[in-house]
Amino acid sequence: LPQDVWGWIVAAFQVFCTVVAVCAAIVKLVAAVSKITPTTKDDEFAARGEVIISKLMCVLDAMSLGLKAEQARRTGPVK
Repeated sequence: LPQDVWGWIVAAFQVFCTVVAVCAAIVKLVAAVSKITPTTKDDEFAARGEVIISKLMCVLDAMSLGLKAEQARRTGPVK
C-alpha cells in the first residue's frame, strides 16, 4: 500500500476506474440480453444502467486531463 497521500488518491482513482469499467461491461451485457427477451422490465433496467454509467464516465472525463485525442497523441505521455 502507498505511504503518501497522493499514492492513496491515485490508487483510489484506479480502483474507481476499474469498477466503472466492469460495471459498463455488465450493463452492456444486460442490454444485449434484454433485447432478446420478451419483457420490457429488463429493458428499463438496462436503460437506467446505461444512464448511470454515462454519468460516471462524465465524472471521470471531468477528472481527466481533458486533452483531445489529437493533442494526447501529439504531446506524448504526461510526466
